[in-house]
Amino acid sequence: ELIDRRIEREVLRSADATIVVCLRLADLQAIAAGHCQRVAGRQEMDALEARDMIDELLAHAEDTAYLEGMRETFRVEPIEQFADLLEDYEEGARDEDTVKRLFVLNVQLDSLIAEAHPQLDRDALTDELFPIIIEFDPTPELLRTRGLQLVRRGEMEEGIEYLMRSAEMMEGSGGDRAEIFYSIANTLYQQGQRGEAYRMAGRALEIDSSYGPALYIRALVVAGTVNSGTLRGRMAYWCVADLFSRAAAAGGSTADQARRLAGRYAASGPSREQYFFEGYRAGQSVTTSHGYGSCTTTVR
Repeated sequence: ELIDRRIEREVLRSADATIVVCLRLADLQAIAAGHCQRVAGRQEMDALEARDMIDELLAHAEDTAYLEGMRETFRVEPIEQFADLLEDYEEGARDEDTVKRLFVLNVQLDSLIAEAHPQLDRDALTDELFPIIIEFDPTPELLRTRGLQLVRRGEMEEGIEYLMRSAEMMEGSGGDRAEIFYSIANTLYQQGQRGEAYRMAGRALEIDSSYGPALYIRALVVAGTVNSGTLRGRMAYWCVADLFSRAAAAGGSTADQARRLAGRYAASGPSREQYFFEGYRAGQSVTTSHGYGSCTTTVR
C-alpha cells in the first residue's frame, strides 16, 4: 500500500524524480522481502521485530506520521526488552546497539530485574558489558566512570589504568584532567598509599597549580610525616597549616575542610611558653622540615 501511494505521487513529477523513487522503492521491496521471509510460517510477528521493521521503513518514508503511529501500537515493556536483549547477548550478540541497550536497562530496571531474573548476577553482567561498550565508544567520561568503579572495589591497578586513559583523552581540558588525577590521588590516600597519593596530586598540580583538592591531598600526606618529638619538628605543623590555608584559599570541594584543618594544625605547633625559652618570638620566620623536605613558616 505504501509503495502504491508513493508511485501515484511521484509519477506525476518529473522523470528524474520518478527514477529516484523507483530506486528507493527497490530498497523498500528488499526490506519487505527480508521481513516476509523472517516471519513466514509464524502466526504473529514479535513486537520487537515489528518495531525494528517499522524503524527500517521510517528511513525511507517522507510522511512518517502513519508509521510512527503504527510503531506505537507495538508496545514492549522495558523488562520484556531486557529479557529479549539478554537472550540475544547470551546467544552471542555483541553488536553496539544490543550491548548498549542491555547495559542501560540493566542499570535502570533494578528491582524489576531482581524479581524477574532472580538468578542473574547483575554486577557480573555490568562487568562484562562495560569493557565492550568502551571498545565501541571510548569516551573520557566512560573511562573515568569505569576507572572509579574499579578503584572503589579495590582493583587499583586496572582502575587507575582506565583513569589515566581518561586523563590522556582530555588533553587540553585542564580542569577535567586535574580532577581525574585528584580522584586517583584521593583514592590512593584512602587506601593508605600516601606516597603515590602525593605523586598523583602533583600530576594534578602540574595541570593546575592552584587546584584546591590536590593541594588538600598533599597537605594531608605531609601532615602524617611531621616529627612531633622535638620543638623544631612540631613547628612543621605550622607549615602544614600553611598548606591547608592555601588549599582553602584555592576553593573547590575540599575548601571548608581545609579551612578547619588549617586552624587545627596551627594550634598543634609549640605553645608560646615552649618556644619563648628557645629564643623564638611570634611572627618570626622559621625554617623546619617534614617528610617531604624543608619549609619556611611563621611562628604563631
